[in-house]
Parts: sequence; structure tokens; C-alpha cells
Amino acid sequence: MFAITLKVILAFVLTAIPFAFHLWVKPRKASSNKWGSLYTVLSAIYERMKHSDNARKFFIHVFLIILLFIQYVDFEAANAANLLGNELAQGRVTMAGQIVNVADLSLLDNMFDSGEEIADYFYPFQTPIFLSVGCLMVVSLMFYYRISDKVLSFLHGNNMAFSLVAQTVIFVMAGHCGQYLCAAETVFIILMAAAVYPDKTGEGVPGGRKGIEYSKKEELFWKNAERKAA
Repeated sequence: MFAITLKVILAFVLTAIPFAFHLWVKPRKASSNKWGSLYTVLSAIYERMKHSDNARKFFIHVFLIILLFIQYVDFEAANAANLLGNELAQGRVTMAGQIVNVADLSLLDNMFDSGEEIADYFYPFQTPIFLSVGCLMVVSLMFYYRISDKVLSFLHGNNMAFSLVAQTVIFVMAGHCGQYLCAAETVFIILMAAAVYPDKTGEGVPGGRKGIEYSKKEELFWKNAERKAA
């Protein structure tokens, strides 16, 4: 039951992140030291990603960890929902009692008239196995830096493709009574990563071992930044 609750919370949190950043963090960056420091750190990482492959790899690793966490929560929620739905639909509360406590079972009994109605309540959380495998394959491919870099760069630089994928997410969220939410969350996180993924300035090596050539303006910027930091 905890995994199911956590899945619902994550869905609301992921939806709120872009709005919270634009409506809460950015307007307060000048008036609040806390939000100003956060915005400064994020801006520094963003600027570094324009020139450094290592910074871009770091960003990709962070967003992959988030994707894996979403996959894990969805997997646990689907297992709990499947077991609860099957047990309660057949009137067996012994196994269900191992997943939810007595108070939760009493609440479900008061909310619904039969075990079949309770099973329908957990139906949206029962992610199809083929969808879970498909999302896991997408995440696995994103572990290759060249693939993830090309995908994020393409979505960042192509407004038409970004809009089409975003519209697809809206339809996928409602697919099959909410069972496709895992796929929608996966694509949504990829879109959020692509939205803040900057275009590369200069030619670099994926391993970051070769120096990157800067323009005179960029070189002057970094020299001034290093001088202020010292």
C-alpha cells in the first residue's frame, strides 16, 4: 500500500516541478538568499554543460537515477495492486492483510460494497508487464551517453518534435484507465531533461580528456569567473 501511495505522490510532484521552478524559485532568486543560491548553482551547472562532456554526463546520470526510481516504485505498486486486487476480489483477506493493515482494509470495506469493486479500485495501478519491460528498455538505452545526448539534444532543438511528444504524454496518461502512467512519467522526465539540456558549444570528447576550444568572449567569461572565485 505504501508503494501505491508513493506512486500517486510522485505523479503530483513530477507535474508540479516545472511550475514550482518558474513560479516560485525564479521570482525569488533576488529577494531570498536560499532560492538565490539554488538558482546560482543550477545556472553554474547549466553553463558548464555547454562546454563539458563530464558535466553533461553527470546531468544524464542524475536523470537516469530518477528514471530508475520511478520504475522501481511503479514495479512495487503494480505488484501490490495485482495481489490486493486478486485477493480482495475473491474475498480472501489473509494475504491482503499482509500488505495493508486492518484499518486500511476497514476503510476499503466502507468505501466499496464488494471485493470486485475494491479490485477495480486498484486496476489503474496494475501496469501491464509489456509496458514495464518497454520502459526499462528505454531507460537501458539512455545509459549510453551518445544515445541519450542525441535524444535530449534533438528534443531540445526541435520544438515541433518536443510538442508532439508532450501531446502524446497527455493521451498516454489516460490510456487504459491509467495503467500507462509509468510510460507517461518516463517520457515526461525525458522531456523535462531535454527542456534544460543546453546545446553544446565547442568540440569535445565524450571522455572529457581533450581541451575544448572557446571563443574569445567565452574564454574571457571563464577567466573572470576564475578570478572572482580566487
